[in-house]
Amino acid sequence: MGKTNERSDFMPTTNISQNLSSILKAVGFSRKDQLYRVASYVLALSMPKHVNETRISNHIPISQSSISRTLSTDAISTQSITSARVNYISEFIDSTTLKPKYLILDETVIKRYGKKKIEKLGKFYSSIEGHSVKGIELLSSLLWIRHDLYFPLFSDMADVKDENDQAFETSTDKFISILEKVEFKDLILLTDSGITCAEIFAEAKKKGYTLIGRIRKNMNVILNGVPIPLKKLSEQTSELTSVVVYIPEYTQQVKLVIDNRLSTRMEEKDKNGRVILCSDISKGSDEILEHYSKRTYIELSFKYAKNELGLKSMVYSARSMLRHVEFVSLFFALWMISQFFLNVKDRLGLRDFVEQIGISCFVILLRIISKDLRYVQKFEIFHRQTCII
Repeated sequence: MGKTNERSDFMPTTNISQNLSSILKAVGFSRKDQLYRVASYVLALSMPKHVNETRISNHIPISQSSISRTLSTDAISTQSITSARVNYISEFIDSTTLKPKYLILDETVIKRYGKKKIEKLGKFYSSIEGHSVKGIELLSSLLWIRHDLYFPLFSDMADVKDENDQAFETSTDKFISILEKVEFKDLILLTDSGITCAEIFAEAKKKGYTLIGRIRKNMNVILNGVPIPLKKLSEQTSELTSVVVYIPEYTQQVKLVIDNRLSTRMEEKDKNGRVILCSDISKGSDEILEHYSKRTYIELSFKYAKNELGLKSMVYSARSMLRHVEFVSLFFALWMISQFFLNVKDRLGLRDFVEQIGISCFVILLRIISKDLRYVQKFEIFHRQTCII
């Protein structure tokens, strides 16, 4: 579990603005207007028309230049906001006696259109499109509790090579840094073939996690004392088979599930099946595959964030982009917690949720913190025109 709940008054609700206020209070902003701008920006992500800074500023009581400063200023710490959000998630888990089961690592490419220069812009392979695309690669972690409750934890951006063709820090190094910050215990770590490697394996082992991840076939393994290329072993295997092997690169004995079923090969771009590694050799093939299937939830969260919450490269500095990513993650967490306390029959999809709850809570928040009622009236007019109640 996460940190011990030290706040006896901890009480998350369906009220998204109340939950947001509880999180931001723990950040410790140096000025009240900083909290106000952050809260405004986060809640503005619920707007159906959040296309860019200009569009957002048309409907909230802060200017486009103030939005830009909110994203880029040194006076606001993204790390502090992330820490407050993750602590709140931990307290929510403790207060509900829930138990997290999976930590999922993945990377996604945020495509970039236009010619304006942007930091850490490069060409990255997109598994969705099947080729390299121009954009920013976001490295993310997701904490899975159950099928309708999962939270983004920590994120970072992949470095691009400079003119000397040298990477500042590898994605593996950054994923290890993410893992080091996770305080939840007894998790199953799920990874894809682009992430699974000896360094990640070692870090998972150090934290006491079971690692289940797809691996590439360009390595050697030792089966029954005989070295054999993993690719050859896979080609010699039909249907669904599991074997216990020693991987010299990992200095560890693991179980491999070699899935060469026709249905699996038809799903693969190269039609060659797949190999799933599990650090716990006591688990069976079906159990390992069932665990690994949960990895798709992080792809689902990317889809929600991109389509519904404006996760895109609409800002140009790495600092601003990471802060924008944190604000998106913050709203996503608010949605998950608020949905948890709704009755099952009342639960909504993310789009309906932000339309029905987001703006109305924004108005409530503004009534509390704004001294100028013209802003509130402006929001109420916008709300009536664009949102479904």
